Amino acid sequence: MIAGLGGEILENKVSRVDSCVDLPDVPMETFVKPLLAKHYTCRARGTSFHMSLETINSFAIGKEPLCRIYDKALEQTERNNPEKFAAMVQNRWNGVVPETAARIEWQLRRETLKEFGINTIEDWKEKRTGVFRYLFDWLRFIDAGDREFDRRNPERFPTLPIWETALEAFKHWGGQSDSSVARAKAEKGKASPALLRNMIGGCGMSIIAQTWDHWHGLGNFIDQLVDEFKQWISERDEGEIVREFYLRMCIFRSKVPPKFNRTPNRKAKFISAHEWRQKDRDNQELVREFSGEPNSRKNMDIEFDPRTLELTYERQWDDFNEGGEQ
Repeated sequence: MIAGLGGEILENKVSRVDSCVDLPDVPMETFVKPLLAKHYTCRARGTSFHMSLETINSFAIGKEPLCRIYDKALEQTERNNPEKFAAMVQNRWNGVVPETAARIEWQLRRETLKEFGINTIEDWKEKRTGVFRYLFDWLRFIDAGDREFDRRNPERFPTLPIWETALEAFKHWGGQSDSSVARAKAEKGKASPALLRNMIGGCGMSIIAQTWDHWHGLGNFIDQLVDEFKQWISERDEGEIVREFYLRMCIFRSKVPPKFNRTPNRKAKFISAHEWRQKDRDNQELVREFSGEPNSRKNMDIEFDPRTLELTYERQWDDFNEGGEQ
C-alpha cells in the first residue's frame, strides 16, 4: 500500500505487542483458584479483577509487563458478533465451539520492549520466544497440592502443569530457537550515556537549524557545535562548573540517588544533604576520592550543603519541564 502511494518504508518501531494463547475447555477456575490462594510468584505487584454474578471471569497482574487472563469464549458470546465468533472457532478453536476457553494475554509496551533490546518488528520475531520464557518465569503459578505453600522458598514447589502447557503453546507459536533473553531494566533517576548523547545531539541540531539556511557539511556542523559549547562555558564561572561536575558525579555513581517529590508548583523538592549521607555513605567517599582537596571544608560544603543541592536540582527540573515531558 505504501509503495503504491509512492512511499518508502525507511524504518519501523514497535510501540506495543499483545500476544495471546487460547486454552479451549480450560475453565477460569484453573487460574482463579491458585490466584486467590496466592499460590503464585510474580516480580510485580497489583492485581485487578472483573466479576460477574460473584464469579471472576477475568483478572490482570502487573503493569509493565501486564498479564491478562480471561474467558475468551464467554467474551465472544456476550459481544454477539457472529462473524467474529465463527472466525474464532475456525482459526483458534479447531472448528469446535468450547464451553469455555481461558485466554492468556501478555501486553508489552515500548519501554518494556526496549529493555529486551526490541525496537523493530524484526527484533521481536527474533527474540519473542526468549521473551515468553522470561514472562512465564516473571509470573509463575504454583502447584502446591495439599502442602502449605512457603512463599519464602517457592522454588521448592513445581509449576502448575497448565502454566507449562501455555508456555509451550507460546513457544510453538514463536517459531524460533529456544533461546533466553536478558532484560536490562533502566535504573530510575539516572539517564544512560546513550540517552544523554541523543539529547546533546538533538539540542545541537535544534540550535544550528535556527542559524543555518542550508546544510554546510558535517565538518562545519561539528565545528559549529564546538563553538556553541565554548560559548556555554564562557558564560559560566569555573567554580560553578566544577561544583556541578562533582555533584553529578556523586549522583551517577551513587547506589541511592537523591529522591524528590513533585510540589504544586511542579518543582522538585529534594532530600537534604544530611539525609543523603545517611542513606548512602558512599557519596562521602566519592567526594573525598575525586575532589582536589579531600579534607577541604569548602569542597564538602559545595557538595553537601542542603540549599546548594535544592537550588541546583530545581534548576534542572525547571529546564526539563520547559522542554516538555515525554
